Amino acid sequence: MRLTLSALMLLVCGVSTQVEAQDLFDELRPVSHLFGEAACDTSISDCSDSCSNSGCTSAGCSSCGCRTAPAPTMIGGSSLGVPFSLSDNINEVHYFPNFYSRVSENNSAIPQTRVSFVYKYLNDVPTAKDRGANAPDYDSDLTYYELGLEKTLFDGNMSVELLIPFSYGPESTIPLAVGLQGSDVELQNIAFGLKMLLLANDSKAITAGVRVEAPTKQDALFNNGGIDIITVPQEVWAVTPYLATLINLNDDLFFQAFASYRLQTDDFTTFTTSGGVITSREPNYFDLDAQLGYWLYRNTGGSGLTGLQAKTEIHYTGTFEEYGDNGASALPSRRGETDQLNLTTGLTAIMNDRTTITAGIVLPVRDGSDYVLPVGGGTRPHPSDRFFDWQANLQVNYYFGNQ
Repeated sequence: MRLTLSALMLLVCGVSTQVEAQDLFDELRPVSHLFGEAACDTSISDCSDSCSNSGCTSAGCSSCGCRTAPAPTMIGGSSLGVPFSLSDNINEVHYFPNFYSRVSENNSAIPQTRVSFVYKYLNDVPTAKDRGANAPDYDSDLTYYELGLEKTLFDGNMSVELLIPFSYGPESTIPLAVGLQGSDVELQNIAFGLKMLLLANDSKAITAGVRVEAPTKQDALFNNGGIDIITVPQEVWAVTPYLATLINLNDDLFFQAFASYRLQTDDFTTFTTSGGVITSREPNYFDLDAQLGYWLYRNTGGSGLTGLQAKTEIHYTGTFEEYGDNGASALPSRRGETDQLNLTTGLTAIMNDRTTITAGIVLPVRDGSDYVLPVGGGTRPHPSDRFFDWQANLQVNYYFGNQ
């Protein structure tokens, strides 16, 4: 009798544990249907009725499913890090534009399968300054292009990504003469990463991820009459862990946020000059990004324009340390800490529930050019918290399998 009661108690406990585990699994179920309108059966007897105009997912109605809108992506703020600057000791101080992979840009907290293209135009980026107290600044307009691929794994609970960025602007080889620097298209740091869904239901999702940047951009060179007198090699990898969330506040209003910290895997980048070797350290970046979006129009399962979203975002970047060196030179006197704050607004059009086209504009809020330098006094020769006047974004995504 006691053995029977014990076996019964074990069976009850086992069933209870199984139910709790099943509840947890339900929370972590695949998310391909999240944040869409349709929730219907997938019987193939009458596709058009069961899917409310979504129709068949294959020719001849051999399979049926309901189309859903892609999960909202964030437009993003600035991906310009602190510029690396060097003086030629003759005419100018030069700033090397420093793009990095910001995890929130054209990204969503929901793992999805897609290909993407990003175009950015940055107006009046400081690139050089003539030496002297009243010397003018030299600004350049930069363009940035990025090809991306994201692929889901494990029934949509995880995804892997690959990003290949290019930029067009002042080339990395700088001659020791005013106004002779050319422009060129150059490869930036290729990035790849992993994103994993931690918790999800029909109204919210929480995701953790990591992105790694490989040092694939060109070395920076100072050149004098065909002879390289300063070489700045690009050889440091960067790793960015992050958390993200996407929440449906109601049927039309949604909120999305990313928090990340970009870490340098090597503390110092060593570069050589005609006078010896100097080590310089790029700061780590803390990024905090938040988005509030609203569905202006939605016709999931239709054709043509099936959705229109308005988005407003705020983006913060802090370094919490100076961009400097290992005490071997006076490079910290050219840097200082950075606190960037940018506002972004834009629209996303959804075509046939598979293609999204986003146009946005980014405006910097802070300046910071009057920062008093910790070494030598005075102010830094470039703005600390405002690396451009304005930025225009265009993003195109094509999604696979959102049925």
